[in-house]
Amino acid sequence: MTWIPSAPMMTIRPLAAAAVLAAGLPLTALTAPAAAQETPAIPRNDGMYALFPASPEAEKIATELYATYGIDVPVEALRQGAFRDAKVVAAAPPRERVASARAGVGVAAGATKIGLLAALTALIVAVALAVMATVGAAPARAAVPNEFKGVVAEDVYIGSDQYQAEQFKKIHDLGFRVVRQSFRWNELEPARGIYDFSATDRYVLAAAKAGVRVQPVLFGEPAWASSRPTGNTLRATFPPTNPADFGAFAAAVARRYGPGGSLWAENRKGVVAYPFGTYQLWNEPNLPIYWGMKPNARSYAALVKATATAIKQVHPKGKIVTGGIPDSRLGIRAKPYLRAFLKAGGGAQIGAVAIHPYARTLKEVLELTHQARETLDSVGGKKTGLVITEIGWAVGGPRTPARTVKAKEQAALVPAMYKAFAKERVALNLRAVMYFAWRDSPTYPGRSDFWGLRTGLFTINGTAKPVVAPLTKTLNTLS
Repeated sequence: MTWIPSAPMMTIRPLAAAAVLAAGLPLTALTAPAAAQETPAIPRNDGMYALFPASPEAEKIATELYATYGIDVPVEALRQGAFRDAKVVAAAPPRERVASARAGVGVAAGATKIGLLAALTALIVAVALAVMATVGAAPARAAVPNEFKGVVAEDVYIGSDQYQAEQFKKIHDLGFRVVRQSFRWNELEPARGIYDFSATDRYVLAAAKAGVRVQPVLFGEPAWASSRPTGNTLRATFPPTNPADFGAFAAAVARRYGPGGSLWAENRKGVVAYPFGTYQLWNEPNLPIYWGMKPNARSYAALVKATATAIKQVHPKGKIVTGGIPDSRLGIRAKPYLRAFLKAGGGAQIGAVAIHPYARTLKEVLELTHQARETLDSVGGKKTGLVITEIGWAVGGPRTPARTVKAKEQAALVPAMYKAFAKERVALNLRAVMYFAWRDSPTYPGRSDFWGLRTGLFTINGTAKPVVAPLTKTLNTLS
């Protein structure tokens, strides 16, 4: 439900009210606190309240009215009642007091002329919404779920306890609710059946305390399970010899972090559980560097089938997502790889295919995403979702024309991308968009600087790039 605040009336709303009155529509939306479905945490003599069914239209009007008083209130904050008991003194009319109730957004006004103003404003909002419904306005899109807004933050994983706490708070405040994090098989199971979850425990708990969920990327190459030939020292990740070994590792992760997992059982006090709901299997398997220099969609499909089966035995409702598939000339292009993977039966147990549609322009990003959707649809995957688990634009560093932009361009592209995908997410069956990355990265040991290290929202020293302010506003008002 949404509580609409009182504010000086704008010309358009009295006109809308007059139109509805002329049409003979009922004006019944106004209620007093005693009759409200949720009792506001405000003294009864503070005035009148208006309660309406929650909708994007009502929330937009509420946000605009708060803005009259110079308050930037994110829609999500309105829904969660985050502004409860906040008060503002307006220049005119005097003594106006703004506050919100647990149900959403609300306003208390003085009991005299200002009380009447509150009632009239609420009434006008109600009939304006009625007009929209009566004239057959387009149906509102469903609210964007929290899981839609994600980010990759590898620097946080290796940070101190204090750094993790600080960064997860910033991640949440900026508007992200999911972090995508590599769970490196070689680190977590260095020997068969011997697990060390200490680092991931610390990370997952720190995220949960900030209200952020982790999406694991299960990936890595422990020597005991690797298909790497003896003596091979190539800088590449080789898949396991036996996919069942990887499946057993994935099942162990699900037992630890899934619903009812041992981590949550061991930390009942002071931590709200944010169990894993999604498991991403591998990273960019269509690139040689991540599949033993010989990417093969059929062998990857075998890995997915074995691993999905193992996870489902522990977490039956767990969602399985493929490794992110970029459309890169360095490996097998996304479209033929997806076709081969699905024809090999890889789509039988997955909930979504992940893509990494990096491109120079937003138009190209959208085109690549639509191509992935069309490919899935063409091979019987119409019900299979899409997830973008990496997307970003670099600022600075060695210039790569297809990936590098100016800071002001990044500041425009990233918010515009989230808005565009929020608008098309139902048509695309797009479940999430995860920005890469939270912060710029140092050059890898023994390697050169490249664009992929410069896509952060923050510079390597932690300074916010120009993109942060507009992206914060976008993510916190996305609908």
